[in-house]
Amino acid sequence: MIPARIFTRFCLPALLALLVLPTCTAALRAADNAPVTDIPPAPAGSIWSVQTDSARNPAGAAQAVLRMRSSVTPEARMLLLYSADSSPWYVVELTASPDREAARQAAEAYLRISGRKAVVRQMDATLHEERTVPEALLREPQNIAQLSAANTAADPVAQASSVSTADQTPLRAEPQPASGQIDNEQSASVLVDNEQSASVLVDNEQSASVLVDNEQPASVLVDNEQPASVLVDNEQSASVLADSEQSAPMLTSVLAEDGQTAPGEAVTANAEAAVAPEQRAPYTPFNADSRQAALIIARSTFMQGDHEGARAMYRVLLTQYGPDEEIVAGYVDTLLEGRRWAEAESELAAWRVRSPQSLDAIRQTARLYLLMADENGNYEAAFPWLETILEQTPEDTDIKSDYAYARLNAGDWNGALALFSDVLDADPGNTDAAEAVRIICRDHSPQLRADFRSEVQTGNISINTLETEYSRQLNPAWRLAVSEERSSIHRKGNNQGTTGIATEILRHSVRARNDINTRWSLLSGISYFSGKAEGMGAEAGFERRDLLGGTLSLEGELNAPWLSTLDAVDREGTTDTYTARYERPLNDFWSMSASAGAVRYSLENISGYSWQEREEFALTRSIRYLPDLSASYIFTRTRQHYRQNDPAERPVDLVDKEDIHALRLEMLHWYNDYVALRAFGSAGYDVFRPSPLFGAGGGLRFRLGERIDLDAGFEYNNDTGQVGGGEAKALTSSIIFRF
Repeated sequence: MIPARIFTRFCLPALLALLVLPTCTAALRAADNAPVTDIPPAPAGSIWSVQTDSARNPAGAAQAVLRMRSSVTPEARMLLLYSADSSPWYVVELTASPDREAARQAAEAYLRISGRKAVVRQMDATLHEERTVPEALLREPQNIAQLSAANTAADPVAQASSVSTADQTPLRAEPQPASGQIDNEQSASVLVDNEQSASVLVDNEQSASVLVDNEQPASVLVDNEQPASVLVDNEQSASVLADSEQSAPMLTSVLAEDGQTAPGEAVTANAEAAVAPEQRAPYTPFNADSRQAALIIARSTFMQGDHEGARAMYRVLLTQYGPDEEIVAGYVDTLLEGRRWAEAESELAAWRVRSPQSLDAIRQTARLYLLMADENGNYEAAFPWLETILEQTPEDTDIKSDYAYARLNAGDWNGALALFSDVLDADPGNTDAAEAVRIICRDHSPQLRADFRSEVQTGNISINTLETEYSRQLNPAWRLAVSEERSSIHRKGNNQGTTGIATEILRHSVRARNDINTRWSLLSGISYFSGKAEGMGAEAGFERRDLLGGTLSLEGELNAPWLSTLDAVDREGTTDTYTARYERPLNDFWSMSASAGAVRYSLENISGYSWQEREEFALTRSIRYLPDLSASYIFTRTRQHYRQNDPAERPVDLVDKEDIHALRLEMLHWYNDYVALRAFGSAGYDVFRPSPLFGAGGGLRFRLGERIDLDAGFEYNNDTGQVGGGEAKALTSSIIFRF
């Protein structure tokens, strides 16, 4: 038989607990599963704050807010709250809303995105506004500590630890930060991911559903080793619901949701109804239909690089909510990054029809055509859109820079120079614009260039060539160049029938280039050569840019000295060369070039001694940047067609045919602003020759200020390309002086 004293002291409270717990648990589960429309908003003057992290150090919290703004939501803020001992805590807030369900959905969305839990806290709206850290201080966290000290000293309510619902419940200082918090030695968790999650909850009307991971809300009450002892040891049944100083409101909420009317409930409802809608705390984009939560997930998916996944999410959002501008903007971003040009162009056209004055739509359109131009070369398509933006925002230096680069890439260097100059006038510290101006001036300033090459070939052959050229810009469209080329060729004779050669050929040329517009350029020139033979030559050609995304050029050179074959030099040989070349980038890494042409050889009085047809194809892959490293595959095909069918009637032998496959690696590495190393290597084979082909070379480049460039290097090839073969070694040097 159980003594009455023991029954009264132990058994009776346990029986009461067994009766009370199921009732509370059922009420909490019913509250958690209630429809959205049955969940009341916060009382008038209150707001629901979704908080993720907290710290003692303002710098860590400020960095967390800025990171969250760039990756999750631009609404992230920092709150300055105080614990029971008046010590400041810097809390990272995801968002805030007067609608508790909207806040809860935002917390759930954050859980799905980051895998981390957030907590929903009820705060006084006025206090929430006062405790929001000003925007200007987020990037100057050293001043936040001074602000918190000043607030604590001037705020007797904070010192008394009774400032509001948000501040009345102390924030716990854990010995070790919870997983995923701000990395700081003194940080406390407001996350619901620890063994004492109930104590983190600030009192609210539906405490159980505040938990983000709430598949079993009742576990807040019973998931501990001794649930009954909590009731007995505290001797106050209300304390079973929360480790908080205000447990009565939580009980009121449970009773109200269980169908019982709590004291003051009607008064609260009437007071809230009496507040005009325009006077209530503004709703954030996190509304009850989860639109903003879905937008956050789509943005996060996009930023993680899953463009197709983000595209599918945005399409669902467009189906649910129609062509909302924020959704359309995110959708267009996914299309542009996924290089879905046609879809993006169609979506942007519809956007501009709906909102003709939308600057965002015009900006995205300009961006579309700039990205497309990187593939097809049609930068002019972006010009009108960039100009429209500048008409509305003439002070926008970023758009002006984009327009300048587009002009430069399209060939209008003079227009680009004017735009970059405007950018520098508005922003003297813009280093990109300053560098662009420097490069344009370097490329188009008057300059004197001298190139020297000394080559030695097998068979006691030496060829030394010095070319000097002066060029200058006559106006933005015309550039003129005057050059002199001096070639000295020597070959020792021998007893085996090889005749000696010692001759010098001098060639003077005048060339002009006329850039008609951003797409067309004309090339022309005349030359006079003397030495073993004398004569006049001519050059002509044109360039067509933005043709199927690339550049087409046609060039012809008539009556030029034949220097590639020594026997031809001794016989006053000349050549007529015709070449067509097409080059285009395929994407950010690949580019291709193809050329086809013919060379007409003549000897002394034998016009049209031979014709050579030549085709070449090259595919280049950019491997890395800084140092610049690229690899190319090159295929070269040549066929020789002689006028004389009898080989005995041919005084000069040429290679009959070639099919050469080669791989070439090139590297350029600037160690600093003044010194660079360049190197190349190639390996290949000719289908019609048994031995492989090798080549290598390298050199140093020096940049002496803005005016002088120097280059010195060497080259080696195991085959000269002549009929007899043989090695070739060469030293090269170049100097450029800009006036």
